[in-house]
Amino acid sequence: MKTKKGFTLVELLVVIAVIALLMSILMPALRLAKKHALRVYCANNVKQLTLSLLLYAGENNDFFTNHMGGAGWYWLWGLDWRAGRLLMKYGATKDTFYCPANLQQKRFRDTYWQEWAPDFEHIIGYFSLWDNPPNSDPDLFDPRGWQPRGSGNKFFPVKSTCERASEIQLLTDVTFSNEIQFGPPEFPKGNFVRNGGGMVSLGTYDSTNHVKNEREAEGSNQGFVDGHVDWLNFNDLERRGLEDMYPTHWW
Repeated sequence: MKTKKGFTLVELLVVIAVIALLMSILMPALRLAKKHALRVYCANNVKQLTLSLLLYAGENNDFFTNHMGGAGWYWLWGLDWRAGRLLMKYGATKDTFYCPANLQQKRFRDTYWQEWAPDFEHIIGYFSLWDNPPNSDPDLFDPRGWQPRGSGNKFFPVKSTCERASEIQLLTDVTFSNEIQFGPPEFPKGNFVRNGGGMVSLGTYDSTNHVKNEREAEGSNQGFVDGHVDWLNFNDLERRGLEDMYPTHWW
């Protein structure tokens, strides 16, 4: 009579060890693949928003929409409520305005979209880097008052026919850090995921879109006036913002 032969303890341990080894190899690759997929999804959002802006400009004497509301407002991820409505007529959707890599915005998306509705502005997932058209509402914030902290000057385009269209950004990922409360040596460039804003009242913080951790950002998808989109690593971004105010913007 034959006896049923099973696995020995040693064999089971070997199998478990092999599975654990394979998992340790595959998990980083899977995380990298997911990160890349989110980055591509985000780039598609930036592309669609850029095209929506250009389509609008094409029917409005080459001028872009209004930029944002609020005299003295200094967070560039605020988009004038009327601009949001207009861009949705040219192909954008509510989801298009938010980066899929930003879990904070995914969780509170409706709150971000409606935070200052219906007459003021939307809080979106991308920096709006164009200027207001001439004769627009005088209470609208004029981003030409910005002084970059990095090297060189940044030009905020008013029209789609501006010079150096392939070098001038219209939209970029939200990449900002709180340098007032968090500084060297623990946070040499500030904290990228704990920025105080409208979400503090809900017990949470505003966060950069693409981050490695609190101390490091990964980079930014950037849409340009000529319609193309590029990914820039964080080391290629410059530190910008209004002096003595936070958050510090990077693009």
